[in-house]
Amino acid sequence: MYLKMGIDVGLSDHFRVFGEYGYGLPNKAYGKVDGYTLKGEIKYKFNSGAILNDFRPNLYIGFRYYYKNQTLKDSAVTQPQNTDAYKVGFIIHKQMHAFAIKFGDYEPLGDKNRFWIDYYIGFGLRMNNIHCSGMTVEEEQNRDYGDSFILPVLYRCDSGNTLDVDIGFRLIYFLR
Repeated sequence: MYLKMGIDVGLSDHFRVFGEYGYGLPNKAYGKVDGYTLKGEIKYKFNSGAILNDFRPNLYIGFRYYYKNQTLKDSAVTQPQNTDAYKVGFIIHKQMHAFAIKFGDYEPLGDKNRFWIDYYIGFGLRMNNIHCSGMTVEEEQNRDYGDSFILPVLYRCDSGNTLDVDIGFRLIYFLR
């Protein structure tokens, strides 16, 4: 899990930029995780008028870049063929770059126009570069995850490109 803080700045009636930094919080369920995220976005609003003075939907299209650098240290039980099960420590280092085209809308919450919600959906390309150390290939392939369905995804040791889907919302507080 990451603690994130961002800033959204209007450059004109149509263009906005967004930047965000995230710091990885410790999670004992998944070993020792260190990491950070960086996110940048440029948005083009379809309608005119300042966002704080406009109660119509503020539809936008945006281009987003997302970077994640994460190191996970843990141990797992493995049982390669013809051996007894044993515990092995490992380190997984992940770097991820993602690009997406996003569609979204800003809407005010309340009468004072200080709180807004930004909800969005986006699709793009995610490029993963994952390196594992501390285990042989056979040990890595024979790890025992118990009945967990998330650990095999978190602990995988392969790199490659995948579809990036970005769906969510942000609560925004505008400073005057």
